[in-house]
Amino acid sequence: MTAKAATPTVKTEPEAKLDKDDAQRQVKEQVIALLGKPKDLWRIDVHLYGRGRARVNIWRRENVKAQNKGGLMGALGRSDDLVETTHITDSFFVHLSETAVIEHANPPIERRYQLAS
Repeated sequence: MTAKAATPTVKTEPEAKLDKDDAQRQVKEQVIALLGKPKDLWRIDVHLYGRGRARVNIWRRENVKAQNKGGLMGALGRSDDLVETTHITDSFFVHLSETAVIEHANPPIERRYQLAS
């Protein structure tokens, strides 16, 4: 009986892909490194759409003076109360590598805020 020659296994697939949570965390870290971190940051949303595409939204907090129009008033009904609101201040459509590295962003991600200390 002849022994069959061992053939080396060739890995044709790329390194293991990141799971969704790891990919989102990595994208957030890259965006903060490029954009900076606003002092009033509320949250960063990363929506993964598949095929290496994602939408990144930067949400910030802001205290605004309550206004009586539109039903928005302060807690005591006074128009001089401050109300905390949140809104998206930056939004990017990004293309990612299989390891969740940002390869392209539209609009380009440029420094707007200081890095967190």
